[in-house]
Amino acid sequence: MTKNWPQIGIFFLVSLLLSLAILSVDSCHRDRRLTAAEWKQLSDTEKAKFQACIPDTQWNGKAQLALVSVRNEPEQTRVLIVAYAVHEPVEFDVPQYSMSRGRWLINEQGRAYLRDEQCNEYKLKDRTPSTGKVPDSGRVQIKPGEAYELTLSFPRLLQEVKTGVVVYGDWVMPFSLR
Repeated sequence: MTKNWPQIGIFFLVSLLLSLAILSVDSCHRDRRLTAAEWKQLSDTEKAKFQACIPDTQWNGKAQLALVSVRNEPEQTRVLIVAYAVHEPVEFDVPQYSMSRGRWLINEQGRAYLRDEQCNEYKLKDRTPSTGKVPDSGRVQIKPGEAYELTLSFPRLLQEVKTGVVVYGDWVMPFSLR
């Protein structure tokens, strides 16, 4: 019986974390979307709720990432990002589709998605490099002074969406649509 205590503790901890995650996602869902004017009139409490939906991450890798554009097209939303190396070579992980998990993953664990001001999440549908193809490993080598451009495709954002964030693994990059 004492041999199972560590497993029971781990099971309890995982169950607790999953419950908290479900509650936090559910608290971000709203049935109605706000216009830009309504967004400006939101209370600090409501704006804090949106901030709570944004992951609090800090990138500590050597690669740098820049958000170039977010375009809401008729059938999809396209996001252009650029990864670059400044002083030394870096490795940059590109999302790979995992058939067994049924989703896109960055280095087997991270994800890329959009989140709008109503805390709705838009999952990655595809990714396309500007030149060449993505290596089978999903890891791209970038030399100092060079860059790697990647277009990410997501479901189309609704017309009412004006602001949000692009989450790419540990990077969180805010955007606004005009």
